[in-house]
Amino acid sequence: MPLIVLFPLVQYFFLMIFCCYWILIAGYMASTATLTQLDNGGYDYTMDEDMTHALIYHFFGLLWNMAFMRHFTIMVVAGAVGTWYWTPFIDGGKEGLPAMPVYRSCWRTFRYHIGTLAFGSFIIAVIEFMQAVVEYIKQKYMDDVFWLRCLASYIQCCLECFKRIMEFISRQAYIVTACKGKCFCMAAWDAFNFIMDNLGQVVAVNWISMYLMFMGKCFIVCGTTVICWLIADNSDDINSIIILLVVCAVIAYGVASMFLSVFETAIDTILVCFCWESSAKGSFQGGHVYCTTHLQTWIEGIDVDKATSSAAQTAKVAPGETSAAADPGTAGAPKGDAA
Repeated sequence: MPLIVLFPLVQYFFLMIFCCYWILIAGYMASTATLTQLDNGGYDYTMDEDMTHALIYHFFGLLWNMAFMRHFTIMVVAGAVGTWYWTPFIDGGKEGLPAMPVYRSCWRTFRYHIGTLAFGSFIIAVIEFMQAVVEYIKQKYMDDVFWLRCLASYIQCCLECFKRIMEFISRQAYIVTACKGKCFCMAAWDAFNFIMDNLGQVVAVNWISMYLMFMGKCFIVCGTTVICWLIADNSDDINSIIILLVVCAVIAYGVASMFLSVFETAIDTILVCFCWESSAKGSFQGGHVYCTTHLQTWIEGIDVDKATSSAAQTAKVAPGETSAAADPGTAGAPKGDAA
Protein backbone atom coordinates (compact mmCIF):
# COMPACT_ATOMS: atom_id res chain seq x y z
CA MET A 1 0.00 0.00 0.00
CA PRO A 2 2.60 2.61 -1.03
CA LEU A 3 0.05 5.37 -1.59
CA ILE A 4 -1.16 5.21 2.00
CA VAL A 5 1.59 7.67 3.00
CA LEU A 6 -0.15 10.29 0.85
CA PHE A 7 -3.50 9.95 2.61
CA PRO A 8 -2.70 12.65 5.25
CA LEU A 9 -2.66 15.14 2.38
CA VAL A 10 -6.42 14.63 2.17
CA GLN A 11 -6.73 15.41 5.88
CA TYR A 12 -4.68 18.61 5.64
CA PHE A 13 -6.55 19.69 2.51
CA PHE A 14 -9.89 19.54 4.31
CA LEU A 15 -8.35 21.10 7.43
CA MET A 16 -7.18 24.09 5.39
CA ILE A 17 -10.64 24.48 3.82
CA PHE A 18 -12.34 24.29 7.21
CA CYS A 19 -9.90 26.73 8.83
CA CYS A 20 -10.49 29.26 6.04
CA TYR A 21 -14.23 28.88 6.53
CA TRP A 22 -13.87 29.19 10.31
CA ILE A 23 -11.75 32.35 10.09
CA LEU A 24 -14.22 33.92 7.65
CA ILE A 25 -17.23 33.24 9.88
CA ALA A 26 -15.33 34.36 13.00
CA GLY A 27 -14.46 37.61 11.25
CA TYR A 28 -18.10 38.26 10.43
CA MET A 29 -19.04 37.55 14.05
CA ALA A 30 -16.35 39.87 15.39
CA SER A 31 -17.50 42.65 13.05
CA THR A 32 -20.83 42.84 14.89
CA ALA A 33 -19.13 44.23 18.01
CA THR A 34 -19.41 47.88 18.99
CA LEU A 35 -16.23 49.96 19.17
CA THR A 36 -16.49 53.03 21.43
CA GLN A 37 -13.81 55.55 22.31
CA LEU A 38 -13.10 56.11 26.00
CA ASP A 39 -12.31 59.42 27.70
CA ASN A 40 -8.66 58.44 28.17
CA GLY A 41 -8.22 57.97 24.42
CA GLY A 42 -8.54 54.21 24.46
CA TYR A 43 -11.23 52.04 22.88
CA ASP A 44 -13.77 49.68 24.33
CA TYR A 45 -14.71 46.60 22.30
CA THR A 46 -18.10 45.22 23.31
CA MET A 47 -20.08 42.40 21.77
CA ASP A 48 -23.70 41.39 22.14
CA GLU A 49 -24.26 38.57 24.66
CA ASP A 50 -25.95 36.30 22.11
CA MET A 51 -23.13 36.82 19.63
CA THR A 52 -20.60 36.10 22.38
CA HIS A 53 -22.28 32.76 23.02
CA ALA A 54 -22.34 32.07 19.29
CA LEU A 55 -18.62 32.83 19.06
CA ILE A 56 -17.90 30.43 21.94
CA TYR A 57 -19.97 27.77 20.17
CA HIS A 58 -18.07 28.51 16.95
CA PHE A 59 -14.74 28.09 18.75
CA PHE A 60 -15.82 24.73 20.19
CA GLY A 61 -16.81 23.68 16.68
CA LEU A 62 -13.26 24.44 15.56
CA LEU A 63 -11.79 22.17 18.23
CA TRP A 64 -14.28 19.37 17.57
CA ASN A 65 -13.91 19.39 13.79
CA MET A 66 -10.11 19.49 13.88
CA ALA A 67 -10.02 16.55 16.29
CA PHE A 68 -12.54 14.71 14.12
CA MET A 69 -10.43 15.11 10.98
CA ARG A 70 -7.28 13.94 12.76
CA HIS A 71 -9.06 10.89 14.14
CA PHE A 72 -10.65 10.11 10.79
CA THR A 73 -7.18 9.76 9.25
CA ILE A 74 -6.07 7.50 12.10
CA MET A 75 -9.05 5.17 11.62
CA VAL A 76 -8.67 5.00 7.83
CA VAL A 77 -4.97 4.16 8.07
CA ALA A 78 -5.65 1.67 10.87
CA GLY A 79 -8.38 0.02 8.79
CA ALA A 80 -6.09 -0.35 5.77
CA VAL A 81 -3.20 -1.73 7.84
CA GLY A 82 -5.63 -3.99 9.72
CA THR A 83 -6.87 -5.37 6.41
CA TRP A 84 -3.29 -6.27 5.53
CA TYR A 85 -2.65 -7.83 8.94
CA TRP A 86 -5.83 -9.91 9.01
CA THR A 87 -5.20 -11.37 5.57
CA PRO A 88 -4.07 -15.00 6.25
CA PHE A 89 -0.33 -15.54 6.00
CA ILE A 90 -0.04 -18.45 3.56
CA ASP A 91 3.12 -19.88 1.99
CA GLY A 92 5.22 -16.90 3.00
CA GLY A 93 2.91 -14.15 1.79
CA LYS A 94 -0.44 -12.39 2.05
CA GLU A 95 -1.69 -13.03 -1.45
CA GLY A 96 -5.33 -12.68 -0.41
CA LEU A 97 -4.99 -8.93 0.23
CA PRO A 98 -7.92 -7.24 -1.57
CA ALA A 99 -7.51 -4.41 -4.02
CA MET A 100 -7.75 -0.76 -2.88
CA PRO A 101 -7.55 -1.37 0.89
CA VAL A 102 -7.28 2.36 1.65
CA TYR A 103 -10.42 3.13 -0.36
CA ARG A 104 -12.28 0.25 1.32
CA SER A 105 -11.18 1.46 4.75
CA CYS A 106 -12.31 4.99 3.95
CA TRP A 107 -15.72 3.70 2.84
CA ARG A 108 -16.15 1.54 5.97
CA THR A 109 -15.24 4.51 8.14
CA PHE A 110 -17.81 6.72 6.41
CA ARG A 111 -20.45 4.01 6.39
CA TYR A 112 -20.15 2.56 9.89
CA HIS A 113 -17.86 4.53 12.21
CA ILE A 114 -18.68 8.24 11.93
CA GLY A 115 -20.48 8.13 15.30
CA THR A 116 -17.48 6.52 16.99
CA LEU A 117 -15.19 9.21 15.58
CA ALA A 118 -17.59 11.98 16.62
CA PHE A 119 -17.77 10.68 20.19
CA GLY A 120 -14.01 10.21 20.58
CA SER A 121 -13.19 13.60 19.05
CA PHE A 122 -15.90 15.24 21.20
CA ILE A 123 -14.09 14.07 24.35
CA ILE A 124 -10.81 15.59 23.11
CA ALA A 125 -12.58 18.82 22.11
CA VAL A 126 -14.14 19.17 25.57
CA ILE A 127 -10.72 18.80 27.23
CA GLU A 128 -9.14 21.34 24.87
CA PHE A 129 -12.04 23.73 25.47
CA MET A 130 -11.53 23.44 29.23
CA GLN A 131 -7.84 24.25 28.73
CA ALA A 132 -8.78 27.36 26.74
CA VAL A 133 -11.24 28.46 29.42
CA VAL A 134 -8.64 28.07 32.18
CA GLU A 135 -6.10 30.03 30.11
CA TYR A 136 -8.64 32.82 29.49
CA ILE A 137 -9.47 33.07 33.20
CA LYS A 138 -5.79 33.07 34.13
CA GLN A 139 -4.93 35.87 31.71
CA LYS A 140 -7.98 38.03 32.48
CA TYR A 141 -8.50 37.68 36.23
CA MET A 142 -5.31 36.29 37.79
CA ASP A 143 -2.61 38.61 36.57
CA ASP A 144 -1.84 40.05 40.01
CA VAL A 145 -2.36 36.96 42.18
CA PHE A 146 0.65 34.66 41.97
CA TRP A 147 -0.79 31.66 43.81
CA LEU A 148 -3.95 31.70 41.68
CA ARG A 149 -1.82 31.68 38.53
CA CYS A 150 0.11 28.71 39.91
CA LEU A 151 -3.17 26.92 40.66
CA ALA A 152 -4.43 27.59 37.14
CA SER A 153 -1.16 26.32 35.67
CA TYR A 154 -1.47 23.17 37.78
CA ILE A 155 -5.01 22.62 36.47
CA GLN A 156 -3.78 23.13 32.91
CA CYS A 157 -1.02 20.58 33.48
CA CYS A 158 -3.54 18.03 34.76
CA LEU A 159 -5.82 18.69 31.79
CA GLU A 160 -2.91 18.22 29.39
CA CYS A 161 -2.02 14.88 31.00
CA PHE A 162 -5.65 13.79 30.82
CA LYS A 163 -5.82 14.87 27.18
CA ARG A 164 -2.76 12.81 26.26
CA ILE A 165 -4.17 9.78 28.05
CA MET A 166 -7.46 10.14 26.19
CA GLU A 167 -5.63 10.62 22.89
CA PHE A 168 -3.77 7.35 23.49
CA ILE A 169 -6.95 5.51 24.49
CA SER A 170 -8.85 6.95 21.52
CA ARG A 171 -6.08 5.92 19.14
CA GLN A 172 -6.17 2.32 20.36
CA ALA A 173 -9.97 2.33 20.32
CA TYR A 174 -10.05 3.47 16.70
CA ILE A 175 -7.69 0.65 15.76
CA VAL A 176 -9.96 -1.94 17.39
CA THR A 177 -13.02 -0.31 15.82
CA ALA A 178 -11.42 -0.38 12.37
CA CYS A 179 -10.56 -4.08 12.77
CA LYS A 180 -13.50 -5.41 14.79
CA GLY A 181 -16.32 -2.96 14.15
CA LYS A 182 -17.05 -2.22 17.81
CA CYS A 183 -18.29 1.05 19.28
CA PHE A 184 -15.93 3.45 21.02
CA CYS A 185 -16.33 2.31 24.63
CA MET A 186 -16.21 -1.42 23.88
CA ALA A 187 -13.25 -0.91 21.54
CA ALA A 188 -11.38 1.08 24.20
CA TRP A 189 -12.02 -1.68 26.73
CA ASP A 190 -10.77 -4.38 24.34
CA ALA A 191 -7.66 -2.35 23.53
CA PHE A 192 -7.00 -1.82 27.24
CA ASN A 193 -7.19 -5.58 27.85
CA PHE A 194 -4.89 -6.36 24.92
CA ILE A 195 -2.36 -3.83 26.16
CA MET A 196 -2.45 -5.02 29.77
CA ASP A 197 -1.98 -8.64 28.67
CA ASN A 198 1.11 -7.63 26.67
CA LEU A 199 2.29 -4.63 28.68
CA GLY A 200 6.01 -5.32 28.31
CA GLN A 201 5.87 -5.52 24.52
CA VAL A 202 3.64 -2.44 24.31
CA VAL A 203 6.00 -0.33 26.42
CA ALA A 204 9.07 -1.49 24.47
CA VAL A 205 7.48 -0.91 21.06
CA ASN A 206 6.12 2.51 22.06
CA TRP A 207 9.50 3.72 23.30
CA ILE A 208 11.33 2.38 20.26
CA SER A 209 8.79 3.82 17.84
CA MET A 210 8.92 7.17 19.66
CA TYR A 211 12.71 7.18 19.28
CA LEU A 212 12.51 6.23 15.59
CA MET A 213 9.90 8.93 14.89
CA PHE A 214 12.08 11.51 16.66
CA MET A 215 15.17 10.47 14.71
CA GLY A 216 13.20 10.47 11.47
CA LYS A 217 11.94 14.01 12.04
CA CYS A 218 15.43 15.22 12.97
CA PHE A 219 16.95 13.62 9.88
CA ILE A 220 14.31 15.06 7.55
CA VAL A 221 14.47 18.57 9.03
CA CYS A 222 18.29 18.67 9.14
CA GLY A 223 18.70 17.15 5.70
CA THR A 224 16.18 19.52 4.12
CA THR A 225 17.72 22.55 5.83
CA VAL A 226 21.23 21.58 4.69
CA ILE A 227 20.04 21.15 1.09
CA CYS A 228 18.28 24.53 1.30
CA TRP A 229 21.47 26.12 2.63
CA LEU A 230 23.57 24.62 -0.19
CA ILE A 231 21.15 25.92 -2.81
CA ALA A 232 20.74 29.37 -1.25
CA ASP A 233 24.46 29.79 -0.60
CA ASN A 234 25.15 29.66 -4.33
CA SER A 235 22.64 32.41 -5.08
CA ASP A 236 23.80 36.03 -5.36
CA ASP A 237 20.27 37.40 -4.93
CA ILE A 238 19.95 36.45 -1.25
CA ASN A 239 21.63 38.68 1.32
CA SER A 240 20.69 36.69 4.44
CA ILE A 241 19.56 33.07 4.41
CA ILE A 242 18.69 32.77 8.12
CA ILE A 243 14.97 33.49 7.67
CA LEU A 244 14.88 31.23 4.61
CA LEU A 245 16.45 28.36 6.56
CA VAL A 246 14.06 28.83 9.50
CA VAL A 247 11.02 28.77 7.21
CA CYS A 248 12.41 25.74 5.40
CA ALA A 249 12.97 23.90 8.70
CA VAL A 250 9.44 24.67 9.91
CA ILE A 251 7.89 23.43 6.66
CA ALA A 252 10.12 20.34 6.70
CA TYR A 253 9.03 19.54 10.26
CA GLY A 254 5.36 19.85 9.31
CA VAL A 255 5.80 17.57 6.30
CA ALA A 256 7.82 15.04 8.33
CA SER A 257 5.20 14.96 11.08
CA MET A 258 2.43 14.49 8.52
CA PHE A 259 4.00 11.53 6.73
CA LEU A 260 5.61 9.84 9.74
CA SER A 261 2.23 9.83 11.47
CA VAL A 262 1.19 7.15 8.97
CA PHE A 263 4.06 4.92 10.06
CA GLU A 264 3.26 5.60 13.72
CA THR A 265 -0.37 4.57 13.19
CA ALA A 266 0.77 1.47 11.29
CA ILE A 267 3.05 0.49 14.17
CA ASP A 268 0.25 0.89 16.71
CA THR A 269 -2.19 -1.04 14.52
CA ILE A 270 0.13 -4.00 14.01
CA LEU A 271 0.92 -4.00 17.72
CA VAL A 272 -2.75 -4.08 18.78
CA CYS A 273 -3.58 -6.74 16.19
CA PHE A 274 -0.64 -8.84 17.30
CA CYS A 275 -1.69 -8.51 20.95
CA TRP A 276 -5.15 -9.75 19.95
CA GLU A 277 -3.74 -12.71 18.03
CA SER A 278 -1.21 -13.47 20.76
CA SER A 279 -3.97 -13.55 23.38
CA ALA A 280 -5.91 -16.03 21.24
CA LYS A 281 -2.83 -18.35 21.09
CA GLY A 282 -3.67 -19.77 17.71
CA SER A 283 -7.30 -20.53 18.51
CA PHE A 284 -8.81 -18.59 15.61
CA GLN A 285 -11.40 -20.50 13.65
CA GLY A 286 -9.72 -22.62 10.97
CA GLY A 287 -6.33 -22.26 12.64
CA HIS A 288 -5.38 -19.22 10.59
CA VAL A 289 -2.11 -17.46 11.41
CA TYR A 290 -2.15 -13.83 10.39
CA CYS A 291 1.15 -12.40 11.63
CA THR A 292 4.34 -12.69 9.61
CA THR A 293 7.17 -15.14 10.20
CA HIS A 294 9.15 -12.86 12.52
CA LEU A 295 6.19 -12.46 14.88
CA GLN A 296 5.01 -16.08 14.87
CA THR A 297 7.76 -17.18 17.25
CA TRP A 298 6.20 -14.98 19.95
CA ILE A 299 2.81 -16.71 19.89
CA GLU A 300 2.32 -19.76 22.04
CA GLY A 301 0.19 -22.73 21.06
CA ILE A 302 0.30 -22.56 17.25
CA ASP A 303 1.59 -25.02 14.66
CA VAL A 304 3.22 -22.55 12.29
CA ASP A 305 3.98 -25.03 9.48
CA LYS A 306 0.41 -26.29 9.45
CA ALA A 307 -1.28 -22.96 9.93
CA THR A 308 0.65 -21.19 7.17
CA SER A 309 0.42 -23.96 4.60
CA SER A 310 -1.99 -23.48 1.71
CA ALA A 311 -2.97 -27.15 1.87
CA ALA A 312 -4.22 -26.70 5.41
CA GLN A 313 -6.33 -23.66 4.58
CA THR A 314 -9.83 -24.96 3.89
CA ALA A 315 -11.42 -21.53 3.59
CA LYS A 316 -10.25 -18.21 2.26
CA VAL A 317 -10.77 -15.11 4.35
CA ALA A 318 -12.02 -11.96 2.65
CA PRO A 319 -10.37 -9.27 4.80
CA GLY A 320 -11.43 -6.48 2.51
CA GLU A 321 -15.05 -7.22 3.34
CA THR A 322 -14.89 -8.28 6.99
CA SER A 323 -11.25 -7.65 7.91
CA ALA A 324 -10.40 -8.89 11.39
CA ALA A 325 -13.84 -10.23 12.14
CA ALA A 326 -13.92 -12.73 9.29
CA ASP A 327 -12.51 -15.47 11.52
CA PRO A 328 -12.81 -14.11 15.06
CA GLY A 329 -12.88 -17.48 16.77
CA THR A 330 -12.29 -17.06 20.45
CA ALA A 331 -10.39 -13.81 20.18
CA GLY A 332 -13.17 -11.78 21.69
CA ALA A 333 -15.25 -10.48 18.77
CA PRO A 334 -18.61 -12.06 17.93
CA LYS A 335 -18.73 -13.79 14.57
CA GLY A 336 -20.00 -11.53 11.84
CA ASP A 337 -18.87 -8.37 13.63
CA ALA A 338 -17.91 -6.56 10.44
CA ALA A 339 -14.84 -4.34 10.40
